[in-house]
Amino acid sequence: NLGLTRQAVDIIPWAATGGARGPPSSIALLGDGTGMFSVLDPSSQVLYTTDFELASGPSGMDMTNVVQIQDQVFVASGDLIDVFNSTAWRWTDPLTGFGQDIVSMVTDGTLIYLATESPASILELDPDGTWLRIWGGVDLAQDEVLDLAYDNTGYLVATHLGEVTVIDLITGGSSYYTWDVGRFNDVV
Repeated sequence: NLGLTRQAVDIIPWAATGGARGPPSSIALLGDGTGMFSVLDPSSQVLYTTDFELASGPSGMDMTNVVQIQDQVFVASGDLIDVFNSTAWRWTDPLTGFGQDIVSMVTDGTLIYLATESPASILELDPDGTWLRIWGGVDLAQDEVLDLAYDNTGYLVATHLGEVTVIDLITGGSSYYTWDVGRFNDVV
């Protein structure tokens, strides 16, 4: 592990020139395209010595869902969530370990709720990425979630093809309902 979030895409040699702004010995910077570089020092006993942040940027390649809790903006991208701190104006470490791509993400203003791909699961996270609760399998009407919605009364709604799952966030219980008119896009 060389401290990179993504696969390395750039290696930049940086020769020691004796100047005040250069390295004391020749090094190489290994970058992953996010603005963070691993410092590789061949004169050191351990090749990877530290990180060098030139700029901060998101780890993911696309943005599928965005929610904000206070000064943190959470951006779902594939199977991770990039986190932007709007006070420090920098991207921090992404939230990872979901195992599947994220298909929908909402917040109640305090916690994050996200749905992952088939086989579907719905996770409740705190802003630090700690898993608090998980719903899946028999908790859901179907094994594929199309969208999530939160209605400010303590219920989370997961839409499926032809059905919805309503999760009571106070009790943690879930109920299923079939619709015959069309796809639900939000909670009313």
